[in-house]
Amino acid sequence: MSRVNGPLFTIVAVISLLGQSCRSLSGLEYDIDKTSPSGAYRIRIEGRAGERKGANQYTEYVRVQFFKGQEIIRTYVWENSDQYELSFRDVAPVIEWVDDNVLRMGEHRSDQPFYDELIVSNDTDEYLKYVGVSYGRCESFDILDLAPGNQVTLRASPRFKPDGTSNSHLGYGGMTQSGRKFEGTIEGKKRNSPADGPLKFLITISSKDLK
Repeated sequence: MSRVNGPLFTIVAVISLLGQSCRSLSGLEYDIDKTSPSGAYRIRIEGRAGERKGANQYTEYVRVQFFKGQEIIRTYVWENSDQYELSFRDVAPVIEWVDDNVLRMGEHRSDQPFYDELIVSNDTDEYLKYVGVSYGRCESFDILDLAPGNQVTLRASPRFKPDGTSNSHLGYGGMTQSGRKFEGTIEGKKRNSPADGPLKFLITISSKDLK
C-alpha cells in the first residue's frame, strides 16, 4: 500500500488512487527541480524504487520539498510498496507552476471540455504559509504565502470519466506562518455528463478554522 508522511495532505487524495497498474516499479527514479516564474519558489522531487520485498512488492520512495529561497516551506514523503498501484509518475505526469506561488500536479487536461473553479480565500489575519488542495483523485494544487484578505482562483479539471460522471469532492489543508493548522473537505454537485457544465467551489479559511 502507499502512504504519505508529513503535515496534512496536499495530494493524499491524488496519491491514494484505486487505479491499477500491472507494470513493475523497479528501476523508477525521480529527480525533478522546478522554479516558479519569478524564481521566488522552487519544488524538488527526489525518489527511487527499491528492492523487491516479497511477492509482488516493491518500495517506491518519493520526497517532495517546497523552498522559498533556501528556506524549506514544507516536506512530505510518499511510499508505495505495491507494484499494482500507480506510481508517482503515473499519478502526476504533469508538474507545473500555474502562477508564481501556485504549483499544480496531476494529469494532462487537453481532453476535458472546460475547467471548474476553486476559489481559495484567506479570511484570517496572518499569512498562510501553504495551502494544499486536492480535487478528485488526480489533481492537486499547492498555494504558497497567501496573504491576509487575498484569494486565488484555481482552474481544476472536472476529469470526466467514460460513464460521463466527474469529480465532485475536494479536500484542503495547510498551515499559517505561526504554525497553526487547518483542513477541511467540500462535497459538490454530482454531474451526470459534461452538459451539466462547470462547477465553482468556495474555500474560505477563517480564524475559527485554525488549530
